[in-house]
Amino acid sequence: LLDRQSFDTELVADWPYEVSRKNQDFTNDALALYVKIGAPVTAVIEGYTQKGSLDIKIEDEEGDIYFEESDMLTGSYFVDLDLEGSYIVTISARQHTGKFSICAIEKEG
Repeated sequence: LLDRQSFDTELVADWPYEVSRKNQDFTNDALALYVKIGAPVTAVIEGYTQKGSLDIKIEDEEGDIYFEESDMLTGSYFVDLDLEGSYIVTISARQHTGKFSICAIEKEG
């Protein structure tokens, strides 16, 4: 995982256990996190939006999109990442107040 904590002290970056951030009127164009998958996992994405908007996208290095949600509201999403390799998690926010978190749960064999 790219160490974004040095740029963003509010970001918790402890992949695969947790990538999260509590937001208060947070705006960014595209925070890109690079994560590696060594075995099939289910990514659990949880979002809570009090106001503003939050977009999250997960894609592989070839540009294949596995998850894309714009203007996320409060809810949970489950995404199968079955191929080993690197994925790019892109988070964009506009005046977002709320929270998001992403973790990976290994699939049983």
